[in-house]
Amino acid sequence: MDIQLTKKDYEAQCNLKELYKATCYDNHTEKPMYGATFEAYETGHLGEAGYLIPSSKAYLTVAMMAKALKSALTEANAETKQVLYLDFTDLYSVSVESKENMAAMKNVLNPNVLIFFPERTNYNEDNYVQKTQSGSYRACKNIVITDKQPFFAPYKITVPAENYATYTRLITVPNNGKVARASIILPFSLDLQDGMHTNITDDRCAFKVTQMKESGCIALDENEANTLTDYKGKAQFVPVTANSTTPNMPYMVEVTNAPDDETVSFIATQYGSDVAATCPSSSDEASCTMNDDYTFTGGTSSGTIGKDFYTFTCYGSYSGKKYDKTGNYYYFANNQFLRSRDLSANYSYVYIYPFRAYYNCESNVVGAKGLTAFSVTYEDLSATTGIDLITKDENADLSIQSIVGGLILKANSDVDVKIFSSSGQQVFAKNLKNGQQTELSLTTGIYVVNGKKVAVY
Repeated sequence: MDIQLTKKDYEAQCNLKELYKATCYDNHTEKPMYGATFEAYETGHLGEAGYLIPSSKAYLTVAMMAKALKSALTEANAETKQVLYLDFTDLYSVSVESKENMAAMKNVLNPNVLIFFPERTNYNEDNYVQKTQSGSYRACKNIVITDKQPFFAPYKITVPAENYATYTRLITVPNNGKVARASIILPFSLDLQDGMHTNITDDRCAFKVTQMKESGCIALDENEANTLTDYKGKAQFVPVTANSTTPNMPYMVEVTNAPDDETVSFIATQYGSDVAATCPSSSDEASCTMNDDYTFTGGTSSGTIGKDFYTFTCYGSYSGKKYDKTGNYYYFANNQFLRSRDLSANYSYVYIYPFRAYYNCESNVVGAKGLTAFSVTYEDLSATTGIDLITKDENADLSIQSIVGGLILKANSDVDVKIFSSSGQQVFAKNLKNGQQTELSLTTGIYVVNGKKVAVY
């Protein structure tokens, strides 16, 4: 029997797929992000029909693919740090000449880059994934996610029980230092016990995981009794009752045991926790839960402060977001959610880094009036009556209780009372003796009672 050997040389072609057209990450960088796939062609016929090597026969070396990637990035006017995954799974195998070659290729890419090998190639390092015979994708080691950098997983990644997925939250603003509370969205689940997650790694980092209560979520802050045209509130958050978090779902966390490292606020680690696809590839794209603006939708909550009705919808992203501050957004900073349009005049946009969450708010409030900020509380707000009772203060010389159609005044010492309408007209003047109480009928509006603003509905 005669055996005929045919020698063929291959060339690599890299095809870039735009994953995020707009981003917002470390130092407010806004560059697009790409994923890269690779094909093999006969040498001298790159990209020509009829010369593509079938995946059952195609193999490439790391050096060949590094060259092809560089060429594709140059054509796209992009940088290596804009690459979030390399997908080699359309090849028969990959020839890794040396660990040094592989590391040299990976280290110039985005810190969160994922590298997918075909079935016949394995590489036992973090953030490398192997396609299995069944068509699934299995982590070769651990999945380690870097904060404040974009992230994208084109496929669901199975993480073996002996390995883990981990994310480290760095301090966002160096001058503010470590935070005890933070918003978060992760592509993997965390085990919970009574709403608490504790790492079983040496750091033993622990934190409570919560979400905003669905209804009756908002109340006026007790320190805001006399600022009725623009006020601060507090929102009730409740611990997650499930046994684990849901991947690609935004939450709030409160750190109860932080790492010693002063640059790290907390670490979230889970052994055997699969990494969910950011937006599944190919035929599975119909199951994608990522919105067109690259966000994932969390819970929706509603509540009222007086006659002001608010609906909050939580969003998180791995791309980072840049929003015009004139929108009705609430972002987390200085241990509270702040209204975007109250940003300093020096800033036109709100910048939200990857792995963080924010709220979009719908309300019947118009103009500048309304909720400027809200803190996170775990107290039950269901009994709070809102703005109608907020000016009642038994320790003040005069207690003022706003009711429907008027005010109730109670003197806690002898006091002269003067009330003016919002137009400046005096509508009431009287000296009340200690313990004396009177009820006034007034039309709806804002009144000034002894220098304090009060609302009547």
